[in-house]
Amino acid sequence: MTAKLATATRARVLAIVGDEAHLKEEALRAAIRERFPEGDPGAAIVTFRAPGKSSDPEDGTIASFFGEVETAPLFGGTKLVVVREADALTSEEKTRVRLEAALGRIPSKVELVLIFDSLPQNTRVAKRIAEIGARVECKKPYARVAPWKAARSPYETPLVEWIVDRARERGLRIEPSEAFLLGETVGDDLGMLDSELEKLDLYLGPATTGPRAVRREHVEALAAGGRTFPAFDLADAVARRDRGEAIRILRILFDQGLATGDRRVGADAVHVLLIGAIHGKLQRAAIARGLLDQGRSADEVADALKVPPFLRRPFAAELRTRTRDELESALRRLFRADLDLKGAGIFPDAIVERLVIDLTEPAVRA
Repeated sequence: MTAKLATATRARVLAIVGDEAHLKEEALRAAIRERFPEGDPGAAIVTFRAPGKSSDPEDGTIASFFGEVETAPLFGGTKLVVVREADALTSEEKTRVRLEAALGRIPSKVELVLIFDSLPQNTRVAKRIAEIGARVECKKPYARVAPWKAARSPYETPLVEWIVDRARERGLRIEPSEAFLLGETVGDDLGMLDSELEKLDLYLGPATTGPRAVRREHVEALAAGGRTFPAFDLADAVARRDRGEAIRILRILFDQGLATGDRRVGADAVHVLLIGAIHGKLQRAAIARGLLDQGRSADEVADALKVPPFLRRPFAAELRTRTRDELESALRRLFRADLDLKGAGIFPDAIVERLVIDLTEPAVRA
């Protein structure tokens, strides 16, 4: 997380704005970590989705949203109100005016995160947020050189820069040419690209001296379709709620570690990597579920996420295994497990096994 993002996510009122779902989710997670480094203590996070516009009553009404924003928490501590698809609050003048007024009288123990697809800088709401809070832009980086820069290298694009920077955060060194190849192979979906970088991280194993170099053959082997890691088989089993298969893979990994070609991740270091693989799978499903709930067809969602034709049937089946609320709950559970692993005095095998059991609980439908 950059220093700029860290500063912004500490603001009492935060607007997350843009068309890149992965970046928006990262900014939201950063905002939650800033306030609750040990995880959600209970009912401290109240989430709405398109209040007043959604057909699902569980997404909340306009009245309930303003009630939460204007009311201090009953038992002390901080209350974080999160609004997904907050564009619903600015689409009608009456609600927009009420929001402008509410932003000026938020109680001291209430903090607000508003997630927009678009919020023009010249609107009153945007100007008010700039006065009292912060704004994080989450725009999809361009995958091509701008026309006025056409004389430059084709590798000098914002998307390549993002891939290089994100690889560096993982302790990887990738040249612009290899980053460009990765973008061409996977597409410009940052969630998918981050998942591929995670695979490369696993493939190259722990660093010994300095950043690990990503070569062209690594990109071709993994991003072009290679799937040789039981960690991702485990993630697939969890996504399907196949508890038996997930536990079987988990026991093997606990016993043998992760073998990746001529590299190896020991059984004592595999836990964080497994949580990362599961998180990447469920995060992608959450993004897909959000698109479905916006009215996109299954084919449109698959196109948006660059799902290959031969994987579309299992991808659609996985989406049917969890509702949006279940996916959000699963991601919170992953966040808590990650924090538990970083703590002391708890057996890591037990943390991950308990997580897998929780995430493969059979669905309960009314």
